[in-house]
Amino acid sequence: PERMAREVLTGTHTAVCPAWPVSCADCGVECPRSELGVHRSGCPLVPVECKQCKALVPRSAIASHVNTDCPAAAVACSGCGQHLPRAELEAHRSACTPTTPNP
Repeated sequence: PERMAREVLTGTHTAVCPAWPVSCADCGVECPRSELGVHRSGCPLVPVECKQCKALVPRSAIASHVNTDCPAAAVACSGCGQHLPRAELEAHRSACTPTTPNP
């Protein structure tokens, strides 16, 4: 009975202990439970929402996503200079009347 009580207490304690090591669900780094929030606030693999298209992208890849992949990011047409969402660029180019030479 005493051993069982100790095991139950230990299990309960480890579930809430601020010093108990826990792993980040996104990158696997182990840190004390009390520091997990701080770790996650800067973890490069935590998904963050793209402000343009609302997609979830790892924090470390958000700049690249916006610069090269995001369908809602504004890009300039190389023909006329108009800024429009990346997803609309191809259709725009087919109807665009260039005001400057295409590079």
